[in-house]
Amino acid sequence: MVTERTNRFTILDIKRYAGALLDVLKQERITSLTDLGARIPFRCKAPSTFPDFVVLDMGTSAKGTSAYLIDYICPDRGGVPLEGRIGTSTGYAEVILKADKIIAGYERWGIDSFGNIRQDKKMPNGGFDNVLEEFRRLRNLPD
Repeated sequence: MVTERTNRFTILDIKRYAGALLDVLKQERITSLTDLGARIPFRCKAPSTFPDFVVLDMGTSAKGTSAYLIDYICPDRGGVPLEGRIGTSTGYAEVILKADKIIAGYERWGIDSFGNIRQDKKMPNGGFDNVLEEFRRLRNLPD
């Protein structure tokens, strides 16, 4: 089922985006933080959804340190609805998303200009595997 492309992100959208991120990581044979670091910077078209794309890059964390980023980007719908972050030196991982509903296990921290709820799940002692596991959980959310 294809949903109408609006600036509001549904649970179905988040499920698809999480699946797309997992598909790209698998296709690119990225199975560890070392693999991820070796591929940065990386950008590709998102599987089967134009004009969306996936970006693997470095960014900054809220703590002012570097973080690996795994982003699903919708340039025509208000930016980044799903992002994985893995801190390089602080031993944390985080998944950030925006959707029209709160997702179990996530903490709400704002609302964007389109009414999407900004929310995150912090994993203080997490890493690459935790982010992948969370993407798998999101992919399998009930509708």
